[in-house]
Amino acid sequence: PHLLIGGMTGSGKSVFLHSLICSLAESHSPKEVQFLLIDPKMVEFMVYERLPHLLEPVQYDTDKAIAAVQSVEAEMDKRLTIFHENSVRDIASYNDSAVGEKMPRIIIVVDEVSDMIIGMEGEPNNEFVSTASRIGERGRAAGIHLVMATSRTDSIVLSEPMKASIPARLAFKLYGEECSQAILDAEGAEKLRNSGDALLRDSASPIRVHVPLISDADVSKIVDSVCRRSNNG
Repeated sequence: PHLLIGGMTGSGKSVFLHSLICSLAESHSPKEVQFLLIDPKMVEFMVYERLPHLLEPVQYDTDKAIAAVQSVEAEMDKRLTIFHENSVRDIASYNDSAVGEKMPRIIIVVDEVSDMIIGMEGEPNNEFVSTASRIGERGRAAGIHLVMATSRTDSIVLSEPMKASIPARLAFKLYGEECSQAILDAEGAEKLRNSGDALLRDSASPIRVHVPLISDADVSKIVDSVCRRSNNG
């Protein structure tokens, strides 16, 4: 339901995020899937500013991004209350029985989550960590999912509250065993080879995977295609 991604610069994190966003946008309508895209580095997600699937405009400012994530947290609580009132367990059950408009799944994608967690003075932003942890704990039933990537794999960014609520981890090449332990709770990511080479861990031992390559030109073409399809109804 949620995914935490670690890897050194150039290892393939952003390419994976692009492949994920494009795949979901291409295969699902805005009524089925909506995105909250957060890009503190202001380099990756500009291409998606026209995407009809956006829940909010692409977020570049960390303070505004935290407020947007808190709005999604409020939406999560609202949905869970509706489920309780309708005697259903989760979004799938609700949508199966819904007579009117169905609820879309919401995917929060953060390209560099360390910028959201570490404040100006180098101290953890407990406001964001608590919000993300709570969504990690309760968001699955409400159809709200976190995908967060970071090049900084240390105990400040990958704190126990963050890791406890996001059991699925994807590690690209890292600098050493300590970094691999921080993201995967296991060694191995320091031995990975080329860009896109990764270890995926959800509950059992890590398995080796290779993420798809998607070029900037491909991303633009897919966004254009999705926008045209949306405009044509």
